[in-house]
Amino acid sequence: MNTVEIETKSKPAKHGDYVVARIDENGQPAEQYLVTDAKFPTLYDVNSAVNDETGWLRYKVISQDRLALIWTPELQDLLEIRNQYEVFNREVLSQAQLVYFIGLIPFKHFRKVKKHSEVLVRHAEVDEVVVTKVVANDSPLLFEFEAAWDERMPVKMNDVLIVLDDEIYRIARHEFDLTYIM
Repeated sequence: MNTVEIETKSKPAKHGDYVVARIDENGQPAEQYLVTDAKFPTLYDVNSAVNDETGWLRYKVISQDRLALIWTPELQDLLEIRNQYEVFNREVLSQAQLVYFIGLIPFKHFRKVKKHSEVLVRHAEVDEVVVTKVVANDSPLLFEFEAAWDERMPVKMNDVLIVLDDEIYRIARHEFDLTYIM
C-alpha cells in the first residue's frame, strides 16, 4: 500500500460546489478536490452523469489541451541559474511570482496534455473543506507556492505543474500519470 501525503486543502465549499475524485485502479474514489459550481461545467460534461456503484456520480471529462511542466533536475538547475534574486529560497511563492518564473522557462520544456479519465462526483456540504491527499513523493521539498485558492502547494522533483491562462497548480506525478495523457 502506498503512503500518502497532503497536497493541499480547499477553501470552505459554498452551496452548489462539487467534490471531484479521480477513480483509482479498483474503481473507487481516490484523490479528491473541490470544484466550484461555476467552474464545474467547463471541466466536466454535465449531461454525462450516471450513478456509480460507489454512491457517487460518474462524469466524463471535457477533453481540453493543457500545458504541463514536469519538474526535472534540468529544470531546477535552469531556474536556479536564472534566479538572481533567490526567489525560490522564500518560504512561499505567490501565483504572480510563480507565473513570472514559469515565463522564463523555454517552451521546449512544456508538454501538451489532456485529461483522459472519467471522474466521480458528489455535491459538497456547505463549508466542507476537502483535503487533497496524493501518493507520497519521497523527494525533498523544492519550494511551495500559493495556489489560486489561497492554500500552499508543494513542488517536489518530477511533480507536474499545469499552466493555465489564469492559474498554475501542481499535480503529484503518480496522480498525473493516472489522469493525463501526453
